[in-house]
Amino acid sequence: MPSFMANSAPKKTLAVLLGSAVAATALTADIKLWEGSKNVGYLDIAKIPTKCSGDTTDVVVGKLYTDAECAASLDKQAIVHVDGVLQCAPGLAGRPQLIRASGLMAYNVGIAAWCDSTAGKRFKVGDWLGGCLATGPYFTVLRKDGATVVTSGFINSRINGKLQPVDGLIFRRTYEMTVCLRGLIA
Repeated sequence: MPSFMANSAPKKTLAVLLGSAVAATALTADIKLWEGSKNVGYLDIAKIPTKCSGDTTDVVVGKLYTDAECAASLDKQAIVHVDGVLQCAPGLAGRPQLIRASGLMAYNVGIAAWCDSTAGKRFKVGDWLGGCLATGPYFTVLRKDGATVVTSGFINSRINGKLQPVDGLIFRRTYEMTVCLRGLIA
């Protein structure tokens, strides 16, 4: 391949991946809203080195990061996570709100976990409504014994030895589901 063609592939940007500059702006605003922002490297509640708006890559605990560094970090990680969602469920292409909701969820749980989630699996087969509903905090599952139960996939807080729902995650998943469902009627 001639050298002048080596860089001819379009650069992946959030707007290109989502198919909409408006959805890209909304996703970065969503991430800031739900992740918060700290311009310093710190250990999060799970003792994971974190910086800026929930970025866990290349973190130096105690280092101060500029607003520009945090903006670049957010943009880069949003692209990585949205690209990962689209690699798992290519049929989402052209559905900006569904990608936005999925990208926000993947930013929180990780790409591999999103791909293996009920929502990810439903999106992979083109079940848009089922995928959006599975993005929410509560869903029905079929147990191995044949019983169906309504459950939350986001129970991870122990209080007195019992697993408890985490309100912030329930609110976040409800928000993600709402964004997703709006994409089906828009």
